[in-house]
Amino acid sequence: MQKSSLKIIGAIILIPIVLFILTVIYYFIYYTWQLKYGSSEAVGSIVQNLEESFTQARRDANAPPDRSDWETFVRKDNPVQGTSQAKVTIVMFIDFECPYCQASFPVMKELSDTFGDAVRIVFKNYPIQSIHPNARAAAHAGMCAHAQGKFWNFYDRAFIYKNLDESKLYEYAVESGVNAALFDQCYRAQTYTKVIDQDLEDGLILGVRGTPTYMVNGKFIEGVHSLDHWKTVLIEMLNTPLP
Repeated sequence: MQKSSLKIIGAIILIPIVLFILTVIYYFIYYTWQLKYGSSEAVGSIVQNLEESFTQARRDANAPPDRSDWETFVRKDNPVQGTSQAKVTIVMFIDFECPYCQASFPVMKELSDTFGDAVRIVFKNYPIQSIHPNARAAAHAGMCAHAQGKFWNFYDRAFIYKNLDESKLYEYAVESGVNAALFDQCYRAQTYTKVIDQDLEDGLILGVRGTPTYMVNGKFIEGVHSLDHWKTVLIEMLNTPLP
């Protein structure tokens, strides 16, 4: 009788544990799939729960200090959207495989469409390969598209579709309008290794701690932020007289 009671108690304890483990596995698989293949809205919904802790963790004494020499980190090989006459420049350190970067993508697209030539956007590769194994390959593919003037077309496709398998990188590049043979030659030769390494070195010098990180006229913004927040920041800068 006592053994039966122990078995019942054991079952009562074990069942919730098993259900908890199965739930964790389910959500892990679900979130992983959504972050890789889901829509921008789905990714944004998932990241929203993490956004506050991510951004708050970055607002501390160790955050990168403002840089008056920020323009020296805009390199000749960096993809640029907008003109050098723009009053505001956003230098963004991005990892193509980073879910936070994926969540920020539609916001940055909207900002570009809204502010046009008033804001210049400079892209810097910051692939964190230790946790994002496809990020560096995507960075190389993006730079090879850039060599043919098609970076931003590639950038859009990589973030919209999210699948960064090598065959998909080629597909995005061809869809962007590159010459396939020249792209293949560039990608296989890893032509832009030094450029990507320079971006990584720049990030380390500046104190970049994760992606996405933005340097806006030398002031740092880390993590995912809403469109309204970004508009407030940019409007304030556009209305501030230059020194």
